[in-house]
Amino acid sequence: MKKSWILCCLLIFSILSAGAQKYASIALDDPVYKIIENAQLRGLCNQLPGAKPYSENQILSIVADLLHTPEKEAKLSRYEKEVLTAVLDKYDRKEGLDIKHGSYNYSSSEKDDAKLKLSAGASVDILTSTGVYTDSKHFGFDFRPQIKLNGTFWDIVSFKFNLYGDMISAPLTKLGEYNVRNGWKLSDNQSTINSYANYAYFPFGYNKRWDGSVYMVGHLYADGLEDWPTNPAFSFGILSEIDMAFFNNMLTMRAGRTTREWSGMDDGASLVLNSEARPFIGLEATVTPFNWFSFSTLTGSLEMPNSEHIVNNIYGDRSDAVFQNMFSISMLEFNFKYAHVDFGTTCIWPKRFEIGYMFPLMSHLFFQNSIGDYDNLSLFGSLKLQYPGIGNIWFSLYLDEMVGFGGEAGMFSKNFFNATRNMYAYQVGTNIAIPWIPFANISIRYSKVEPYCYTHQAINTPWYDGYISEAYMNNGESLGYYMPPNSDELHVRFETAPLRHLVLHTQYQFMRHGADYGSRQIPGSSLYSELNPSGRDALRKYFLHDGAYQWYHVIKIGGEYNFSDFTNFPLTLFADIGFVYSYFTDTDAEVGQKADYHHVNNQEYKDKYGCIIQLGVRISY
Repeated sequence: MKKSWILCCLLIFSILSAGAQKYASIALDDPVYKIIENAQLRGLCNQLPGAKPYSENQILSIVADLLHTPEKEAKLSRYEKEVLTAVLDKYDRKEGLDIKHGSYNYSSSEKDDAKLKLSAGASVDILTSTGVYTDSKHFGFDFRPQIKLNGTFWDIVSFKFNLYGDMISAPLTKLGEYNVRNGWKLSDNQSTINSYANYAYFPFGYNKRWDGSVYMVGHLYADGLEDWPTNPAFSFGILSEIDMAFFNNMLTMRAGRTTREWSGMDDGASLVLNSEARPFIGLEATVTPFNWFSFSTLTGSLEMPNSEHIVNNIYGDRSDAVFQNMFSISMLEFNFKYAHVDFGTTCIWPKRFEIGYMFPLMSHLFFQNSIGDYDNLSLFGSLKLQYPGIGNIWFSLYLDEMVGFGGEAGMFSKNFFNATRNMYAYQVGTNIAIPWIPFANISIRYSKVEPYCYTHQAINTPWYDGYISEAYMNNGESLGYYMPPNSDELHVRFETAPLRHLVLHTQYQFMRHGADYGSRQIPGSSLYSELNPSGRDALRKYFLHDGAYQWYHVIKIGGEYNFSDFTNFPLTLFADIGFVYSYFTDTDAEVGQKADYHHVNNQEYKDKYGCIIQLGVRISY
């Protein structure tokens, strides 16, 4: 009997470890994702699950298959084969000191069976960004050294540990204040939200990269913590994970703190969990029993927003204490040759040991109805129609809250699209392959985020004294789309990898956003908006026709090039240059009343012209 158990365990172990390599994730900003997406668009590989990031093993398996499958290789140009070969070379870690890849690699083996593989390295990212406008100049920078340690145990468990420091400056220009209209203010003073612009970077394009707080230069002591580097400051952070994969990637599991993107039909396009969102620690798993079906689940701990420079007398003396939330998401996917469908639920819930939200086979919707309406629940889904080799079209929906079918704001009511109680975001888009240019495609999408979408009223719960904010945010940034509530965007982008180690892009954005400051501000235009449940049914929204709106035209071109083949050193240069024109429209009616809009240019809402130049250097494997 004992021998039977031993044989059974050995059999299971051999099945789990079969084909196993490296399961730590590849960061979402790696150019290899563009290559994989283009290959999927052309029908050269199967559709991967919509829960990113992917493991090194998953991506390298696809790249190797493209190069070594004759019928697929025949569809690749000479330049595309060189690009794919460069990808394999990038992750081919040679034993000992590997200067070309900036790492030191160690393998402990016994009878040719590697039990431990380690890869240690260091990297430096340097980014400068300058915005030159007709009336001002702005400069920001980011100097980010990093220590990296990756490894694999027994070809089953992989881990990744990245510890980084950061010296940064991201000056803000205060535009004005947003009046919070709610029924739960904790202070007798005026409750407002400060509105800022970061003119050194592209509009809505700055990614907060530090964790927690920052230390201003010259104030390096315990009481010197600040929430934003308006002046040069130091910070630090950790991105780490432990990963496992079983049954030839049929089941993948990850525990860690990393960036993610779920249900994104285009790069950075997700309405539910976007790659621009701040990372958080979580436990996640994806099961893919068939090529056409997968199920993904994640539960994680969200982080405080450090919002002292933004909020004013809203949450009392402990503004961070009300952002103590967990986040759960589950998603079903169906992938077919000509169609993709996914749908799922998310939930923001105050930190507590809530097994129902952690259990992957329990619906968040049904469970909330069982325990009481205390949490922020949402639904999402996407439909994509595709023709391999040509392209695809898609529609995505994020549903925050909806009246339903009854009442004057219900589904079949004429007021449905104007009622602020109906809070949602949607997106339509297309992605078209360009076969005569190496790994080239053009993507076009239109996204709309309704007023108050991603926001949530602060509530009292049985688990905490005082108020808890359940806004759809992490570390002060939206978990969903990067545009704030009451906005829309037309996004057009062309991308290509024409040569080995070279990636190029050009992009146009047309964006509009309701003013979240000044005398003509529009309720529901800030991520920090709190919708008063006692009066929200009477509020109406009339996009562009109910107050002041800022319009943006942004054009930029850029790319990156890795010099490792020429310098035998992991050096990458990247750059973006672009132009921004923004202006405001307003109406002659009261805010919230529908009227025709017209261009305005006054002391409060000014036209702005500018050029933005971003230059960067990366030394990293």
